[in-house]
Amino acid sequence: MSLYKLKAKFTKTDLVYQATADPNTIRYNSLSNTVTGKNAGQILDLNGTLSSTAKGSGFATPQIVAITSAGNDGTANVKFKVEGTTDGSTAASPQTISAVNGGTAYTTTPLKTVTKITVMDQNTTGAVSAGIASLLESSSYSAAQAATYTIKATEIPTGIDPLKVEISFAEGTAVFDYGETFQATSREFMVDDDKISTLTSGSTQNGNLTLVGGSTISFSSPHHVTITGATDESAVWFQIKGATAASATDTEWVQGKDSAGAVVSTKAFKTVTSIKVVTADNGNTAGTSAGKLKAGVTDENKEYTVTVFASQESQIETTPHSGFISHSITQNGSVSSTYLNEISDQSIAIQDVKLPLTSSSSVSMQKNNSYTFQVSDFGYSDPDNRSLSKIKITNLEANGDLTLNGDSNHVSLNQVISVSDISGLKFTPATDAEGSGYGNFEFKVHNGLDYSSSSEKMKVHVGNSVTTTINYFKGKPGDNTTFKVNNGISNYQNYNIDGSLDPTLTLYKSYNYIFEMTGNGHPFYLKNKSATSGINDQFTDGVTREGTIASTGSTLKITVPSNAPSELWYQCSAHSGMLGKLEIKSPYQVIKNMPITIKDGSNQVYSGSYETNNSGIVDFVGVQNKTYDMSFSVSKLVAKSAINIEDVSEALDISAGTNTSPSQQQQVAADINSDGKINIEDVAEILDISSGTSTSSTAKGVFRDSTKTNPFDGLNQQGIQIQGGNSLTLDAYILGDVDGSYSTILGS
Repeated sequence: MSLYKLKAKFTKTDLVYQATADPNTIRYNSLSNTVTGKNAGQILDLNGTLSSTAKGSGFATPQIVAITSAGNDGTANVKFKVEGTTDGSTAASPQTISAVNGGTAYTTTPLKTVTKITVMDQNTTGAVSAGIASLLESSSYSAAQAATYTIKATEIPTGIDPLKVEISFAEGTAVFDYGETFQATSREFMVDDDKISTLTSGSTQNGNLTLVGGSTISFSSPHHVTITGATDESAVWFQIKGATAASATDTEWVQGKDSAGAVVSTKAFKTVTSIKVVTADNGNTAGTSAGKLKAGVTDENKEYTVTVFASQESQIETTPHSGFISHSITQNGSVSSTYLNEISDQSIAIQDVKLPLTSSSSVSMQKNNSYTFQVSDFGYSDPDNRSLSKIKITNLEANGDLTLNGDSNHVSLNQVISVSDISGLKFTPATDAEGSGYGNFEFKVHNGLDYSSSSEKMKVHVGNSVTTTINYFKGKPGDNTTFKVNNGISNYQNYNIDGSLDPTLTLYKSYNYIFEMTGNGHPFYLKNKSATSGINDQFTDGVTREGTIASTGSTLKITVPSNAPSELWYQCSAHSGMLGKLEIKSPYQVIKNMPITIKDGSNQVYSGSYETNNSGIVDFVGVQNKTYDMSFSVSKLVAKSAINIEDVSEALDISAGTNTSPSQQQQVAADINSDGKINIEDVAEILDISSGTSTSSTAKGVFRDSTKTNPFDGLNQQGIQIQGGNSLTLDAYILGDVDGSYSTILGS
């Protein structure tokens, strides 16, 4: 026997990443944005911190670049040219890879940094993005997060004790995957041509071969069965029965060879129960061989797939880390020195996946009612920007009934509820029951890959309502609002006192107003509607005045008390008839579908859209007596009507220090990013809203207790004290509305 025959040869392929991988999940976040409609010659914009164009230091280890196409880029013959460095400084030869349809293509050479990815030959047909080929951490096996390679043995000496390849992967799991539920971290390799059945004694063989030992043959690993004939056996078939790696019974038929030699089963059997000579494919009728036979196993030249996936860990990383798959070959139960380093270790990049996040949440409801949950109630967020997939109820409700899609379908412990079914999740308390945290339960959230690391509590508060008055209305004036009285116009009947064509001016109770003469000096008077005609002032119901308008430049100040009549009338000494009316309104407006959020620190207590009654009252049910932060949001369109270039100017004055004594309202509204400082960043953001270039779909507002005189520190303190059964008067500030114009906001 030649000396080289004493040692088998083992080889393994490079890693192959699954074509079914979730788009852009096998990448550092991220090498390029997802883009649509790139033409030939255009480049993918690299924005990852590890790309050399972003002046990053490169990947921790050289990485295979992955380019994912959502469209049919393969059919369209799209190619991508990838340029970069192998070590951070040495330029690699540009690699051109062909796109695939609805999947991911990979470079063959790993790169330490990436400088350019160019679309070649044809235009892309859909969304395209680039990343790196690495393992994505997960708590369990998923083809979308796995990579594979194959191990093959050649020149295995016949009849030696089996060689067992052991694989280990400390950062995850590496297994020989037989395409079944059965996987193993080791497998035997051997060639033994009569291990199952020795050479038959007769010149021919009819029916079943005699198995070694006369019973079932069992192996520690699945093997391919070899049947060797002494002559042409093409006229018969061999029926092989046994069990697979997963211990499932199986049968295979292989046709005899047309010359002396061995035929090999395509299936790997972990046990063999019978081998029978039969007359036809898929048949069971006994046949007669042309000559002598024997049966054994061979693993020579057979490729066995190793599947690798990474385990989820709690550590949060900013770059992929390397894991190492080690291989050793044992014989007779110990590592064989003959085969040391026969298969080199495999280095593999592992992409960190941050677990989804949630926090304890609260919902409030009125007693003798029920509450239907929304997705937003669970306070989900994900550092990798993956969407909520499902929740798991890890601790049942303390009281009441938690049901899903019907009052009789009670939620069970550890029940999984998909995100689409959350709208069917309902809580119903017992009759007349109430209490803070009455129906608490616990849950975990899932981002499509893993659950959050720990359970969080859903606090279900059941009780009566808290009434809160929102002191907020459309067109709110401040004290000492000045109106220009132009009494030189020709027809007072058609004009308002400020010269506008609107015949009605709205005043609000509890505020002061100044009317300034700008015309030709005809005295101007305010009257109660019931007053007699003429030019004499007759104020009633507590309306008071200071000054008399008799000439250009003179002023008249009136105070509208809280018990003022619903209207006042005005006239000029030049005209005896009633010229128009002033409507006197309560400062409380009906607020339509106002989204209000109440927070206790970082914990959201209450959230939803509400509508006040005609007195500005909002009922918050189940909110406990406490001091809270309270905010609201308005649409981008509404915000733009309130925030204009005057607000930009006001904010700029505060930022530059030219306004040295801004009001509390101005300080709150100008600090639009709520960082406790008013600077050029706030000015820029207010400018974006006023010009319509802001990317945000909503604008935020905050409430302040109008009875408090202490300075209000933006959003950085809790300032709204809620007490059940009491009224609370609040001022509302839209962040960015520095001049307080409150133009056409929220009111009906």
